[in-house]
Amino acid sequence: MHHLTCTDTLTIKTYSCRVCSECQVREKCADFALSTRQEFGVWGGLTESDRESRRIR
Repeated sequence: MHHLTCTDTLTIKTYSCRVCSECQVREKCADFALSTRQEFGVWGGLTESDRESRRIR
C-alpha cells in the first residue's frame, strides 16, 4: 500500500497517476470511473479533468 502525507494537490495527483500506471486493473478502474461519472480523485490514472475531457468528446 502506498502512503502519501503531502497536502499539495498537484503532488498527490502526480503520485497517484504514477501508482496507477503500474496497476494491473488500471483500464477497468478508468472505465468504471467514466461509466459511473466519478467526480473526485484519480481513477485508473485519470484525474478529474482527464475524465471530464473524455466525457466531452
